[in-house]
Amino acid sequence: MLITRFVFRAGAHSLWPVILGLSVALPTPTIADDVLRIMLEEPVAGEIHGGVGNLRGWAVATAGIDKIEIMIDGVYAFDAPYGGARGDVGAAFPEVTNASESGFSLAYAYSNLTPGSHTISAVAHTLDGETQTSSATFETVRFKQSFISGANAVDLAATSCAVNGDEISASNALIGGDTYDMVLDWRTAEQGFEIIKIVESSNTDNGDAIGEFDCADGLYYASRPAPVSTDESYRYYEYAWQADPHICVNIYEANLLDGREEKVISVMNWAKENLPNIAPVNVFYIDQINASDEAKLQHDTDFCKLVRTDGDIDQCIDESAESWGDRSYGGGVYSRYLHNGADLMIYDDAFTQSEGVDAGIRYLTHEYFHTFQTAHLFYFQAKQQFGIRMSDEEEGTALPFLPIWLGEGGADFASLAMMSKLNLNFDHYEQALTFLNQAKRSLEGADAAFSLEAFESQNKRINDEYYAYNGGFMAHVYLWHLNNENFKRLMIDYYAIFAERYQANPESGWKDAFEETFGMSLADFYHDFDAFMDQDLESQIAIIKSADEWAAASWD
Repeated sequence: MLITRFVFRAGAHSLWPVILGLSVALPTPTIADDVLRIMLEEPVAGEIHGGVGNLRGWAVATAGIDKIEIMIDGVYAFDAPYGGARGDVGAAFPEVTNASESGFSLAYAYSNLTPGSHTISAVAHTLDGETQTSSATFETVRFKQSFISGANAVDLAATSCAVNGDEISASNALIGGDTYDMVLDWRTAEQGFEIIKIVESSNTDNGDAIGEFDCADGLYYASRPAPVSTDESYRYYEYAWQADPHICVNIYEANLLDGREEKVISVMNWAKENLPNIAPVNVFYIDQINASDEAKLQHDTDFCKLVRTDGDIDQCIDESAESWGDRSYGGGVYSRYLHNGADLMIYDDAFTQSEGVDAGIRYLTHEYFHTFQTAHLFYFQAKQQFGIRMSDEEEGTALPFLPIWLGEGGADFASLAMMSKLNLNFDHYEQALTFLNQAKRSLEGADAAFSLEAFESQNKRINDEYYAYNGGFMAHVYLWHLNNENFKRLMIDYYAIFAERYQANPESGWKDAFEETFGMSLADFYHDFDAFMDQDLESQIAIIKSADEWAAASWD
């Protein structure tokens, strides 16, 4: 991704404060035998400069100014023309001869600088050999071409704009033969708009801009692209990454991770080949306790770029910063940023607080399956398009409804299924027994009418245990016990038809998909599973598959 900014200004030469009608803070004159002062006014320290803009300021000396040298990043560049009219400076230094002709100014091509931070210094040399320096450190940005020329170099015919406060976002601008998304910000000092952000992009089939992400040759959209089609209730999208959705593993301060990042990368590489997602997965791995503030800020910035539009990225970063040290692992994709795929947050305590590194992989694979689940909730197999219900977009609904016991229990089930094929130092049978025992403890003292059905839409604790997780896991084990074919149905088939069933009936689509996939009514399933959980422990243990059976089971 190339991030560039360009500054459009009203003139190629000096824009003096008197012309602009602005007041400039000048020093209060003092009585002294000798005066030597210089002020670099533009570029403005801490701001963004690009394209062709002004480089200007003023300098006065009792001994007289010999020359003004311009240094760029500590290296001499050129002498600035000196002697421009500055009545304001003359009024501030009436004792200095020619102070009213003390300005230096030129048009400077900031776009010739590389993107990033730079320092320009103006050095005043007096006729008697004294010097004084004024400097400004700023950010400079550029288009792919350092200078855009030609009468037809800018084509805004396909550009769309949006306004957010004093910013204007312009998408799909064709400049110099390349396509960009831009953000323009009002600058009072310049009395005009500056382009403060440009994302270089290529065109997708539907004409929306897409750029490169920082790892794995991944892609991300600067904003939600236009739908390729609509019907009475849905908008449908085709994304440029669909041919090869990437898994991008972002590692922060690997020196704190003691090589565990290699395990994470290895597992994600395996997932891409063996349980491939239909959407990109952006993995964020950091030691949330010991990482530096700089690493945490970079983590949040990368994350917020993917999940928020330009107007609220800063808000997202501010909100994210408040939760460090107490963050939970998470994974999924939501309608708001479906165009950029899923995010997966994994923190180092998943490994350091587990019994061995491989035990920590259980959390990683659990969250990965969440990204798999939620991506499929939007995917229409027949169309090979992603669809979002209009009312969900307008109401801000993150996901089509999926019961918690199915979502969380399914992720725990899939985690063991994935780990059984990774040749890890992990006892899958014992972990399944642990889930069973947790579910049994949850049910101790529960009302006789208690049912898994209570966990369709809530994740309440029962006896300090999360039954949506452990009971949901056992529900999957029970369904697998009923029919060996249900293993693949639990891992793949249910989610493959979900979007179409939800489209047909948003209120009961998930139920319709369940009954179609497993060939039984949901009411019958709840009745039979609840009865099973009332059985003695020996009968329940009998249905748990061995480690070899877990390893042999296939979702292909």
